Amino acid sequence: MCGGSTHAFNCTPGAMYSCDDKTTSGNCHLITACADGCTASDAVGDSCFSGSPSFVIPTTTIPGGSEATATVNLALA
Repeated sequence: MCGGSTHAFNCTPGAMYSCDDKTTSGNCHLITACADGCTASDAVGDSCFSGSPSFVIPTTTIPGGSEATATVNLALA
């Protein structure tokens, strides 16, 4: 299961867990920490995210110590 998802109880977000019983908490163990988070899907199963990031802030364009602002509009997927 993908940690941080609604069916992964209070597991750490972005990591994959194996749970003995999905109806109770405290019985899951870490399988792997996903480098770019994980995705939860009832249709195909949970997995580590393997796509390209959809939002990137290029660090070379923001000088250190400077503030940056952004507006992000999220859509349901």
